[in-house]
Amino acid sequence: MSTVLSPVNAAWLAAVIDCEGSIQIGKKSKVRNQRREYFFCARIEVTNNNPVILMKCKDVSGLGSVYERVERRIRNAKPSFVWRVQRQSSVMALLKEVSPYLIVKRNQAELMIAFIQLSRRRIPAERLQFYERMQTLNHRGV
Repeated sequence: MSTVLSPVNAAWLAAVIDCEGSIQIGKKSKVRNQRREYFFCARIEVTNNNPVILMKCKDVSGLGSVYERVERRIRNAKPSFVWRVQRQSSVMALLKEVSPYLIVKRNQAELMIAFIQLSRRRIPAERLQFYERMQTLNHRGV
């Protein structure tokens, strides 16, 4: 999957990701043969109360999907919407386009690119280290 963005669109998407988005390595676990195994996935998400900006992200990039996030914990919460890019090849293509314009999340983007390049090698311990480093970078206040 590849996408070619104009410099203006790449800079615009980078600003949206910097301000409203997150670059994440997700972790899921599964018990297999009485052993816990971890699976990791690359994803970029942008959350906003206005789905129009998220549909624009999807249209400009040609990647991902937009859905409504249902917050069950907060009564009377405004609906929020998410644009998510989760396929590894799509995340890589998008990051290659927007990375030069990222300011706040540049370190996360560089780490994610390295993670995706590593993921062709299935070494759980190394993938876990990338996950933990991303968690540290994404911790509030860092």
